[in-house]
Amino acid sequence: MTSTLINLESNRLTFRAFKLSDASRVYELLQEKEIIDNTLSIPYPYEKGMAEEWIATHDASLKQNDYIYAVVLKETDLLIGTIGLLVSAEFNHGCLGYWLGKPYWGQGYGTEMLSRIIEFGFEDLKLHRIYGEHFDNNSASARVMEKNGMVQEGKLREHKLKYGKFVNTNIRGILASEWQK
Repeated sequence: MTSTLINLESNRLTFRAFKLSDASRVYELLQEKEIIDNTLSIPYPYEKGMAEEWIATHDASLKQNDYIYAVVLKETDLLIGTIGLLVSAEFNHGCLGYWLGKPYWGQGYGTEMLSRIIEFGFEDLKLHRIYGEHFDNNSASARVMEKNGMVQEGKLREHKLKYGKFVNTNIRGILASEWQK
């Protein structure tokens, strides 16, 4: 295990380690409540200093096989979101987590982000399975996963607590053998 995150690229995006200087951009993007509404662990309101604290955890996360990437536009090096693959070596699978800044919704960036991280998981990390979760009301995330070959595996009813209410969580996954086809 290396202590350095390997940079990745796709057609329009670069995936790199977060830098402390990214904190102000993360803070700016996470002022949109709609992003936070569709994630489990980002608090609302997202306050100053939270991004710095989060970025400071990434080195320790990498040592635990959690690959957390800043996603930036190739042409401008502007940060537009994040994607992570949290790997369980014991079960040889990875769990996806991601968000994309609202100005970048509906332009194919989410699909491109997932495609590249799935490729990384199967090709570089040799994972057997990759899965992700989304809330019932997040049809955009469901569609991004579907476009990347991830199939609905189940629904966990009132599985997570969001804003003090229990919400359903949908599980979508893809196996290495399915991805290779």
